[in-house]
Amino acid sequence: MSNTSLDWYDFTEDERELLVRSWALIQPHKQDVGCDIYQMIFNQCPETRYLFPKLDTTMSKKDLRKNNEFVFQALRFMQVKLQTNSFVL
Repeated sequence: MSNTSLDWYDFTEDERELLVRSWALIQPHKQDVGCDIYQMIFNQCPETRYLFPKLDTTMSKKDLRKNNEFVFQALRFMQVKLQTNSFVL
């Protein structure tokens, strides 16, 4: 087992405040933002689609946003991202 430590970027106080304010603005829209992020990934890197075998990533944007599994995955990503911010900051 190796003993590896990660070097974190040392945010300034201004950067921390900006990130906190930014995520506070995103919080109420986390479902839309999460869906947008996944759709951007699938559009820019189609080879990543195989990583999500339960999702029909060929659906239209409108249909994907109605798909419970897709929305759940997007919300799960955003929840982890929002929780991670408290550790990094």
